[in-house]
Amino acid sequence: MILGRYGLASTRPSLVLTRLLVRGLHPSAVHGVGNAASSSAPPPPPASTTATTAPTTTANEIPMSGAPGLAPFPSHYLSHVSVLDTRHLDRIDAPVLATHSARIAMALRDWASLSSSDKASSTSLESAGDLLDQLHHVLLLHARTGNTEMVTQLIQLASTAGLPLDARIHNDRLLALCRARSSPINTALTAFHDMKAANLANGYSLAIMVDGLCKHGRVYRALELLDDWDATAPSPSLRVQQHHRQQQQLQIPQPAFTSILAGLARSRDYNACWKLYHRMQLNHSLPDEVTYSTMISVCASTGDVEKALSMFDTMRASNMFPTTATINALLMAMSKRKDYAPQALHFYSQCLAADFVPDDRSMAYLMGAARRAQNWTHIGTAVWAEATRRDLVTDHVRAQALWAVSVEQAATRQLLPQSSTDTILAGLDRSALPLPLANAFLATHFPYAGDAGLAYFFDHMPVKDGMSYRLALSYCMELQQSSNPDDSGSTTTDASLDVQSAFADLTDRSSQAQERRKAGVRVWKAWEQWYDGLQASCSAHVSATRKADAHAPRDAVAAAYLASHTMTRAVLYKLVSTMTNGIAVDSPRRAVALLFKYVRDRGVRIDRADFARLEWHVNRVHRSGDDPEVLGMWEGLVEQYSVKADRLGTELKRLRRKKEHVLK
Repeated sequence: MILGRYGLASTRPSLVLTRLLVRGLHPSAVHGVGNAASSSAPPPPPASTTATTAPTTTANEIPMSGAPGLAPFPSHYLSHVSVLDTRHLDRIDAPVLATHSARIAMALRDWASLSSSDKASSTSLESAGDLLDQLHHVLLLHARTGNTEMVTQLIQLASTAGLPLDARIHNDRLLALCRARSSPINTALTAFHDMKAANLANGYSLAIMVDGLCKHGRVYRALELLDDWDATAPSPSLRVQQHHRQQQQLQIPQPAFTSILAGLARSRDYNACWKLYHRMQLNHSLPDEVTYSTMISVCASTGDVEKALSMFDTMRASNMFPTTATINALLMAMSKRKDYAPQALHFYSQCLAADFVPDDRSMAYLMGAARRAQNWTHIGTAVWAEATRRDLVTDHVRAQALWAVSVEQAATRQLLPQSSTDTILAGLDRSALPLPLANAFLATHFPYAGDAGLAYFFDHMPVKDGMSYRLALSYCMELQQSSNPDDSGSTTTDASLDVQSAFADLTDRSSQAQERRKAGVRVWKAWEQWYDGLQASCSAHVSATRKADAHAPRDAVAAAYLASHTMTRAVLYKLVSTMTNGIAVDSPRRAVALLFKYVRDRGVRIDRADFARLEWHVNRVHRSGDDPEVLGMWEGLVEQYSVKADRLGTELKRLRRKKEHVLK
């Protein structure tokens, strides 16, 4: 009666159902209760999620020539599959929401004006239930935007009107507190504990709370909250005696696990991620589309493409619909491996036939496949044309394209025309590029511009990370200057990036080489100063994280923080080896001393094969008699700090290589 007057008599909107389907909050979560295990039987795709038909793509737009010895991706792999388009589910129409908010406020005021006898009538009770449904819908949309003020006003208005507020309304308030940017997450955590004390919290309250904690970087606190909830749940024998609705309220819903899995993946704690995934399957619920997409991303991060494809097969066998996130996760997985990179393009073509609508991430992963295949000329240019045609060129796509240019130049030892770089960076100010894009530009800039690349590094990159220093140091200590193929004085269109024999340049004492090595020392000193500051900020970050989340493992938090600045153990090792090999040309003793400092203070383990250049110079000065003690220093360093592979370790490596070969 009241709802029809204000146009609010419609049932739950399909947008909410869509949101719950693809983000792990099942439709039963709208009422605050539900069977978390219901994800194994997927509902039909809602009308609002039907993928729009992708523009027709011909076979010539994406190259279909795989690497030698690799068959194309199986043509029947995505037969009878339709990909759900989930790109725009986060959008909220603000004017429409404001209109619905005004209408629900008027409906609540009219309800408050009714007499007690009118409210007690059967028709009024039915209207009260519908009014609560619509109030929940409006509150949910406001809560997703973190609008705590509007949520609080509407709840106070409903309370004043005498509506019986159920678990849904309290969960909406909790979601608003978790999404609010102005209030700390501890405010939401306090509200959650208050709900538990008042017996108002249910499984979906837990799902909302752990999702908020994970989005605020407190994933281990969320995991502790889940463990506490699981430990205090009644035993199965008691659950049998309870009402079915109470059983549902006490269960941990599947979205709670999915949120923590995503948080652990962002923290790079993959072991904990897999443990929780198996625990969820054994004791609680089956994975849904969002969970599968998350775990496929975990497989991609660890380079396990076979496992990612296996999980996708399991998902399809469970009659679940792949989403945009699922396909992007698979494209990312394939782009991580050189042997799968050409197949990523075949897979993408099949996805287009299955109504897949790509986004900018899809283009970035496809360009990453071109980078991994070391083929900008054919694959990269085709992907660039596809991204341009679909208007999906972003900074991430540009960065991957520049890296594709760089790695092809390194692989073929031929400079590509500089017009490729100019096309990728068209319309951008090269002196104010974002850091990932600036690093990619630096990788292509050194071969063309030589020492001008160092000027760009020192003068136009106020913010740097580990990759920036690695590129600059490699140019100074390893690479030789190459001419620009686009220079007016150049007689050829492609200049050779000839890599000389392993030790041909070890005694290069030309003034040009010495100046480059001096510039390399400048780069190294700048890096050491930056790295000391990074270590200090990392310690502060770890302390702050553990203060807020006492269960966060120190090593995992530190590793994730350093990785966010591209300063992993592998990058540190590359920087140290490049620097020591470079300065060994002029002073082997100084190089050995520098290496000893980092193996002692930073825990670097030496692989002797990576320091062949340093060893060659050590032997040179030892034979010449210039420094007879340096050989003993080097041998002692290798003996104490080198990576020693015993016979068993060597056999294990051989078996692993054989296993990988069989899997391929």
